Amino acid sequence: MLGALLAVPLGAAHGQTVESLLAKYAAGRGGRKKIAAVRTLRTTAKIQVGRTVGTATIDQSRPAMLRMDMLIVRAHYARGYDGTRAWQALIADTGGVQIMNPLDTRNVAIEAEFDGPLIDPAAGKNKVSLVGRSFVDGNNAYKLQVILNGGGGYVDYYYLDPVTYLPVVWEGTRLVNGRMLKFSTHFRQYKAFGGLRFPTSVETTTNGTPPQTTVITNVEINPTMDQNEFKPPVIVRKKP
Repeated sequence: MLGALLAVPLGAAHGQTVESLLAKYAAGRGGRKKIAAVRTLRTTAKIQVGRTVGTATIDQSRPAMLRMDMLIVRAHYARGYDGTRAWQALIADTGGVQIMNPLDTRNVAIEAEFDGPLIDPAAGKNKVSLVGRSFVDGNNAYKLQVILNGGGGYVDYYYLDPVTYLPVVWEGTRLVNGRMLKFSTHFRQYKAFGGLRFPTSVETTTNGTPPQTTVITNVEINPTMDQNEFKPPVIVRKKP
C-alpha cells in the first residue's frame, strides 16, 4: 500500500500544482514584494571541508553578478561573475587572475542568477514541473524538476518542505573540467534576515565526497556595492 501511495504524483494526491507550490515558496521566503525589493545581498559565513576551516563573504547584485571571497589557511581566494566574464583569483603577490572558459562561465552564470529559477521561472525561460514526492532526511517533500534555459541540458531537482515550502535539498549535475559531477546540497535551519528567510546551515557533497559545510552568520539586505568589484581584479605584484 505504501509503495502504491508513493507512486501517486503529489499534484493528484494533494491537489497541488506547480503554480501553487511556487507561490507558497515565494511566500515562505518572505513574499514576492520583499524579494523584488532586494537589489544586493552580502552573505558572511564560516566554511569547513574536512579539517580545513575558513570564512567566506558572498556579494550578489541584480540581475546576475556574483563575487565570493574565501580566506582559508591565510590564503585569499576569490571568484566572480560580472554578467559577462567569470573569473577566479588568488589574491596574493604571487597569485594571478584566470578568466574561466565558456563552460565554467556558464556554470557560474547559473549560480549568479539573483532569485534562482523558482521565482518567476518564465522570466529566465526555465521550465519547472512537479515530479511527485520523495522522502528527504526521513521527511516527506515535494519534488520539483527544473530544466534550465541555457544550461546545456542541465536538469536540477528541488525538494520543498510540505509545511514551510522552502527547499530542504537541491540536486543537480554540472560539467566541470570535462567531467559530469553530481552535486547534492542540504539546506537547514532557516532564519529571517531583513524580512526574508535564508538557510543558515548548508551542506554540499560532490560525487559523494566529504561534505563542505557552510554556516551562514549574517545576510545583509541592500548594502551599497561598487559594481567594479564583480569585474576581474587587477593584482599588482610587489617588487622584491
